[in-house]
Amino acid sequence: MNRHLIRMLLSLSLGWITFAVRADEPPGGTRSTFAPNAAVVYWQAFATMPDLTHEEESILGEAEYSADTPLTSELEPIVARHEHALHELHRATRLHACDWQLDNDAGPNVLLPHLKYTQDLSRAALLRARLRFKAGETDAAIDDVLTVFKLARDCGSSPIEICTAMDASIEETANAVLAAHLPILTREQFDRIEKTLQHLPARADIVSVIRGEEMLGYGWLKREIDANAARLEDPVFREQFLRKILADFGLFEPDGPAEDGDDLEAKRAYELYCSMSAADLKVTLERLHAHYQTLARIAELPLADRPARIDQMDPPPYIKKGFQIVSFEPKTTAEAPTFLAYRISPKAEIEFFSEERYQIQSHLLKQAIRVQRDGPQALEQIPGRFVEYKQTPTGFELRCTTGTPEKQPITLSVGRPS
Repeated sequence: MNRHLIRMLLSLSLGWITFAVRADEPPGGTRSTFAPNAAVVYWQAFATMPDLTHEEESILGEAEYSADTPLTSELEPIVARHEHALHELHRATRLHACDWQLDNDAGPNVLLPHLKYTQDLSRAALLRARLRFKAGETDAAIDDVLTVFKLARDCGSSPIEICTAMDASIEETANAVLAAHLPILTREQFDRIEKTLQHLPARADIVSVIRGEEMLGYGWLKREIDANAARLEDPVFREQFLRKILADFGLFEPDGPAEDGDDLEAKRAYELYCSMSAADLKVTLERLHAHYQTLARIAELPLADRPARIDQMDPPPYIKKGFQIVSFEPKTTAEAPTFLAYRISPKAEIEFFSEERYQIQSHLLKQAIRVQRDGPQALEQIPGRFVEYKQTPTGFELRCTTGTPEKQPITLSVGRPS
């Protein structure tokens, strides 16, 4: 939707709300009030964000690439155009409660328009923080970074995989910006940062996310199948139903693979899915439900115990090499229900690695603050993982390996200011 239209609708909505509240005022003049909700103020911030040209977007994109990418002179006026939006961001983050009012009954069609705005606004706030660090305005810069942490957590409080993934991505960037400037901060500023981070809203944990995804995937699909049980015996209706299901879950375009495309495997798979029987759909539901139950049980295990348990899962119906999926489509009609169940559900390896990466990143930032303030001897390890300290010319690095087959390391660099 055009951003100008969104602004107009928001203005009308906010105006109606104001009128409705004032109309309900009792004769004594005491105004009715709504429960504080940060999401409402975030949307005011989103509505006041500037429309950027392609060139301006490119400048911001290059600047946010990493915490030590040089800041150019053309960046500051672009960031300055976000002043009103950033003002509202700071106002929103002073409110603890945040409810985005998501329509979870929509299943895979749930609308998440706040995600893109959250990403763009956090980018502007972190770039302004770097500009403020460079100008010596450290307290104001810290304020900007901390508001980003709050915004990210408010985004990640929804138990939906893409919401927690957005939270993790934003927090990782905020970690890097803050870590790069730790050597120039005071002990009082360290205390303020630690206190704020400790009181951030809780992020949806991995168990909640799996249950939330189960509600959006399995729960929604079961309701759709139950509501159309009688009609699914009709082959024509069933094929239309399956085409819609495949599109709703984002597995194929509404009309299937392009006729002139060269992906024969996708075309064949689409035909197999669309030819499934009503009994096949019940098998898909059973496999889908069982998969979610297994994921939830693994999610309750400590980080170090999860990789072995994932390896013990029933072999998924796809061929993979590490985290790269080589083949992900059924070859026969009999395989279609199982493949569809796995296509809909979260992928265990990716889901748990993302959660582990987030937890390690958060731990590294806390330890970076401890080490910067009290020395390397203050470093605390992660149970089942080893955190390595390495001094660098401008500060130090903390590195930790992960539980993935490739043992991919995660590194946080301290002392690389803009």
